[in-house]
Amino acid sequence: MDFQTPNDADKRPIMLWSVPRSTSTAFERAFMQREDTYVFHEPLAEPYYYGPEHLSSRYSDKQRAASNAKDLKYSDVLRQLLRSYQESDGKRCVAKDMAEYVIKSEKVNSSPRANPTVFSDEELKKLRHTFLIRNPEKSISSYYRTTLGDCGKDFGSFDPNEAGFAELKALLDYTRRILPNDPVVVLDSADLIREPEKSLRAFCQGVGIPFQESMLQWEAGHVSTFDKWKGWHDDVEKSTGFKEVKREKIELPEHVKKCIEDNIPIYEALKEQKLTI
Repeated sequence: MDFQTPNDADKRPIMLWSVPRSTSTAFERAFMQREDTYVFHEPLAEPYYYGPEHLSSRYSDKQRAASNAKDLKYSDVLRQLLRSYQESDGKRCVAKDMAEYVIKSEKVNSSPRANPTVFSDEELKKLRHTFLIRNPEKSISSYYRTTLGDCGKDFGSFDPNEAGFAELKALLDYTRRILPNDPVVVLDSADLIREPEKSLRAFCQGVGIPFQESMLQWEAGHVSTFDKWKGWHDDVEKSTGFKEVKREKIELPEHVKKCIEDNIPIYEALKEQKLTI
């Protein structure tokens, strides 16, 4: 999809909305290499899972009460994102998060004119919304595989309702409606892995910031902000750039296969709006 470069005076936080297991954390690593951006790792996960306004039922009342985020509200996180430009000496905020964290389940398939999120229209307009998609055959199977290992001990089992595609599309559709002058920036993980430089150049152009060569490589190592989801980001901590991780195929149970099948049409609809790489 072609677009005109937006005004480079735009200092809104750049939100990369994604689905689980979509190469989004590698995308974060790229932006961590820049000296002019400040990166937040899934800051909305805390209010979604643990806060008083939590939308997720994954954790029990006892688990939420024991969390350091038990009192954290969505407005607290938004305030932090909006203040980051001043508090980081003028660095542009880049935050990666899951669309499902901000979409009310009862609003996913409601009227396209109805706001499906936890934020007001005015709050949504204070953010620069971008989107990362990945074929459900890869993202959902990876999500299921990850829950089988040590990650699943704390997180729990695979939940088809957390695939995230319907929520991502609902968010894209609504932000397009209320922000018609923002160029649509949808990046496909397959393009990011296959052509990382072209993909990142297109993304940067779309949000009005210069591309930097430093985004293409980084040193392998521990990233403290990833600790909130221990084990989920081991591959990207071992990585030094964008590269597909090869794994042996595993047999998927029927409910996982159905989840993939159900989300393919949504992915295809999102793919129609992706950047041309």
